[in-house]
Amino acid sequence: MKSLKNGFTLIELLVVIAIIAFLMSVLIPPAYDLTGVCRVNIEDFSQIAMS
Repeated sequence: MKSLKNGFTLIELLVVIAIIAFLMSVLIPPAYDLTGVCRVNIEDFSQIAMS
């Protein structure tokens, strides 16, 4: 029977990196959209406060 060695294999490491890259590509674009909405809301609020 083979003994198990500690650590990750190259395939496991590549799979984890691919999963992280996929999650980032799904989650980051909506975050940029939210920052744009927040920026517009802050500008509107500042215009209301100035008037």
